[in-house]
Amino acid sequence: MAVVETGKSTKLILRVATGTSSGGKTIYAGRTFGSINPNATSAALYSAGSGLAALQIHALGQIERQDTAVLVED
Repeated sequence: MAVVETGKSTKLILRVATGTSSGGKTIYAGRTFGSINPNATSAALYSAGSGLAALQIHALGQIERQDTAVLVED
């Protein structure tokens, strides 16, 4: 039984610091960008994320890549 991936999709997520909790921990919010080409390299996504982060008011915490695929039997 061979299994293949279908319906691949990729999202770029920027985690930005939006404030601090009463306990002093940083509060993060996500900025999600969908419809990213699944063949995009991680370096290209990092570069795009860095550029988008420069447009944000809040400080960048981290850049995330989220890949999703449906697994089906071939």
